Amino acid sequence: MAAKLSPRARIIGLLAVAFLAFQVAIPTIALFGPRPSRFGWHMYSALPPVPQAWIVRSDGSEQAVEVTSYFVVPRAELDYASALRDRLCAVSGAVEVRVRPDTDSPVDSIPCT
Repeated sequence: MAAKLSPRARIIGLLAVAFLAFQVAIPTIALFGPRPSRFGWHMYSALPPVPQAWIVRSDGSEQAVEVTSYFVVPRAELDYASALRDRLCAVSGAVEVRVRPDTDSPVDSIPCT
C-alpha cells in the first residue's frame, strides 16, 4: 500500500511541478511565435543588422559613430535605429544625427534640438 502524503508534502510537490511546467511552457510558447522572440530558445540566434550612424557637428563636419560601442550586448528585440535617433543627440552634442538602419534604407537625418 502506498504511503499517504501529508498536505504540506502535496503543496510542495504541486509547487515544484508548477515551477517546472512554467520553465518549459514559456519557451515552448515563444518557439511557435514570431522569431526571434524574447525568452525563447532562439533569442540570440538571429541578430538584426547594426545600423550606420553619423553625427554632424556645429561646424558642418561629419563623424562616423561606432554603434556597437553604445550597445554592450547585441539583442534581437532592440530597434537600434530608433534608440540611436532618441539618444545620440543627447550624448554627442551634435546638431544633427544621421542614421541608416540597414544597407537598403535611405539615410534619416534627425536635427538635434
